[in-house]
Amino acid sequence: MLGRRTRREAEAADALDRARAHPAGSTQRFAALDELIHLDVKAVVEQALALCRGERPDDVLVGLQALQNLPARLIPRSQWPRIRQVTGALCAPGQRDAELLAAAIPVHVDALGDEQDPADLLRTMFRHDDGRVRAAAATSAASAHDPLSLLTALFALLDEDPLPEVATAGRAVDTERDGAACWSRG
Repeated sequence: MLGRRTRREAEAADALDRARAHPAGSTQRFAALDELIHLDVKAVVEQALALCRGERPDDVLVGLQALQNLPARLIPRSQWPRIRQVTGALCAPGQRDAELLAAAIPVHVDALGDEQDPADLLRTMFRHDDGRVRAAAATSAASAHDPLSLLTALFALLDEDPLPEVATAGRAVDTERDGAACWSRG
């Protein structure tokens, strides 16, 4: 039994190492991340969380991308509290890296589940200075328990501050909401 577990952990670590070896946004990184769904989910989550706790921002980003790439319904319930803890720290108000924050938001919204309505977090992120963070918050709105209140908050922000990045985030919500009828992550 120990040998199988070690092999599963090694496979997950190998796929994550391949993802880390390629630049963010590259086809090779996406291909390596896609391989993760064919591996032992528990081992992938463990390895991804280890990367998320690391010092290097690119490693943290790969860990978050790995968690985001896994279908939420496949992640064991026992692992959600740890994911929530790690992503909550990455979404803390002191987070200065907009790319990490944008990657952490969707995972953290999924991790909140029924424990807490993610509306407060997302409303705060709608006001973030960086458009990538606002867009990530907008695309995560479909996962909220009450997406209508989040959409209302987003459109109120558009009235207050019609920056192109906010307007793009609004279109992302419409696209996410329309696609939610066809495909669900959870």
